[in-house]
Amino acid sequence: MDELAEPGADAVKPASYVERLFGILRLFSEGSETLGVKEISERLALPASSVHRILEPLVRLGLLERAPLRRYRVGTELFRIAARIENRFELITIAKPLIAEIAAETQETCLLALLTPSRSRIVLSYKIDTNLSHRFKFDLLTNITPVWGSLGRSILAWLKPADVRRALAEAEPSPATGAPVPDWNSFQDDLKLIRERGVAISRGQRAAPNAVGVSASFFDASGQVRGGLGVVAPDIRMSPQRVASIETLVKLHSRQLSRLLGHYSGRTPAPRLAAKPALVRTATEAALNTHTPTQIKAAKCPPTQNLNLRSGSKRKSPTSISTDRKKRTVLRAR
Repeated sequence: MDELAEPGADAVKPASYVERLFGILRLFSEGSETLGVKEISERLALPASSVHRILEPLVRLGLLERAPLRRYRVGTELFRIAARIENRFELITIAKPLIAEIAAETQETCLLALLTPSRSRIVLSYKIDTNLSHRFKFDLLTNITPVWGSLGRSILAWLKPADVRRALAEAEPSPATGAPVPDWNSFQDDLKLIRERGVAISRGQRAAPNAVGVSASFFDASGQVRGGLGVVAPDIRMSPQRVASIETLVKLHSRQLSRLLGHYSGRTPAPRLAAKPALVRTATEAALNTHTPTQIKAAKCPPTQNLNLRSGSKRKSPTSISTDRKKRTVLRAR
């Protein structure tokens, strides 16, 4: 269908409905800003009636919009879908250096998984394979269940219960061992532990019975989980000490990726402002406890305002009394 890109080229008639639909969308992506039924019909060698039948659902879904003079243009929904796809590829570009750092330090296979819009599947979007002899094969750009493996579970731990239930309902037995899909209660316990640790660790769930995975999730600016970073290696190279070191490394890089995506809640919380006044009050109470009862009374009732007097009564200070006496003495002298 390359001929569609050239207006004057001989048209190749699409065979199936899907090919016709794709051909129309492709025309809008490569041609002018607006197109009419006649232009589309000539370019795709389709009857005008067929073009009309395809355009109507595209308009209804928001993929195309009606323009003046009985023409059509790209709709907002198609722009939204394109922007989300572009954003996903941009995320991969941002994540690549971090994945390279993990792979270089561990010398093991490092993977990036992204959550699909359905929120019940993930896509292995990028990987760097180990150069060591014993390694596992991973197919990229395929939708897989997140129920099996550390990558998927690190993501599932932060999804809503409805999304988790749907993922469990769609899951099949473990591709590595044939183990049945876990029940809801035990799976919730596993996800709770992942949230507490900030990392998921799996053994023999997806790649192979002897595969060990260590993964952590990352988040975008809105606080939504977007995917996970993980390391997978054979158990013979994954001692408890090495798993612990990889766990720290993966968590560190997943947090860094979250920050690059605009998510800052992973930072160490600043001390609350209420802590400082509490210390001041404690110090004041300690100081008051060192005073004699007379000193405490003076602090509470300054000479110019004795709160023990009746309302409306005033007690003059010694300075005021001395001033009044001087005034009376001067008047008498006159």
